[in-house]
Amino acid sequence: MPVPDANGINNGVLISMSGLNQNKMINNNAIVQVGPGQTWNDVYTYASAFNKGVAGGRFSPVGVGGLLLGGGLPYFASQVGWACSTVKAYQVVLADSTIVEATATHNSDLFWALKGGSNNFGIVTRFDMETLDVTELYGGDTLYNTASYPAFLNAITEYVSPGGGSEDVKAAILPNIVVTPSTGLVEGSLVAFYNGDNAAPQALAGFNAVANNFTDDTLYSFLSYTNLTNIPAFAARNFRWLFATTAIKVSKDTVALLDKLYTQPVIQALQNVTGCGTTLALQPITKAQLQAAKDAGGDAIDLDPSMGTFISVLINIDWENAADDATVNRFARKFISNVDAAAKEAGLHIPFTYLNDAQSGQEVFQYYGGGSSLPILKRIQRKYDPKGVFQRLENSGFKLPN
Repeated sequence: MPVPDANGINNGVLISMSGLNQNKMINNNAIVQVGPGQTWNDVYTYASAFNKGVAGGRFSPVGVGGLLLGGGLPYFASQVGWACSTVKAYQVVLADSTIVEATATHNSDLFWALKGGSNNFGIVTRFDMETLDVTELYGGDTLYNTASYPAFLNAITEYVSPGGGSEDVKAAILPNIVVTPSTGLVEGSLVAFYNGDNAAPQALAGFNAVANNFTDDTLYSFLSYTNLTNIPAFAARNFRWLFATTAIKVSKDTVALLDKLYTQPVIQALQNVTGCGTTLALQPITKAQLQAAKDAGGDAIDLDPSMGTFISVLINIDWENAADDATVNRFARKFISNVDAAAKEAGLHIPFTYLNDAQSGQEVFQYYGGGSSLPILKRIQRKYDPKGVFQRLENSGFKLPN
């Protein structure tokens, strides 16, 4: 993950996990034991040889360990919950070098904390994940030009609204507002997903009715679908990169509000930033996903299904020069602040920051469980790391606040 401070150590020791790259099927292929030092493409390639799927990252070049410890948003989310909801056991090296197993019945407090608690408790050296029976998948990438952009936004609203496609647990979307600040070009893009061999799922019909410039939507095998994102662009290290996130409730006005707060302001603020590209991802977190996570035993994130479907908003900016860092970071923070303020005014605010999309300095753990998870996480951290090794010395990522 090429975001500053996400996974690097300044003035400290960096422990490379790349040698922990094992995969092993157990329990009649119902569980795959996954090493953290690999990408999801490695896991998907392995699992597909057994005609199995895994609820991992939506982008194949993403690393295994960080995604799972931050929760993880799989395409199968409405069926299984977070990606971490499918983890049945963790092998963990604690600060005192003890190797322990954490499951729902053994070190169960640590098991709960690792589902969303990030790198605050130890070094996870193996994840045991449930596999999925997957035959075919429908979906792909679609691009919408400026002329189709208003209809694309309407399709998003219809999908996330009550009675819309998001209520079909087999469906998932990743819609993006794509803006090039230097030219003012505004376009839409969509990654569509449907778990099954239905080549015309009703849940996605609203998007398929919008005229597009390009689409490769069709039926795929599990591996061929995940390979759609196994391209260098999703793992590039040749430019500067920023993520920032917030959350907002669904209403008939939500998508239009986000469009208003993003498209023209980002052009005005960043038009002179060299080599700048921006994307606003509107990621539905469905009521079914939250219920599935709870049914799987719960987690430190602990969002209440009664809150219903909402949108996790991700701003993604890349640019070339360090001289523009302050400008880009300032805009991102202002955008998040503006969304939160507008959402509160409209009664749409959701106090949640998805860890894997968060910007340095954003509050994360304070919102877990409506505020109830943080003191529990702190107690668990003190139990398994009483000297605070992973708080003080492993200083990248998001640490539990004092």
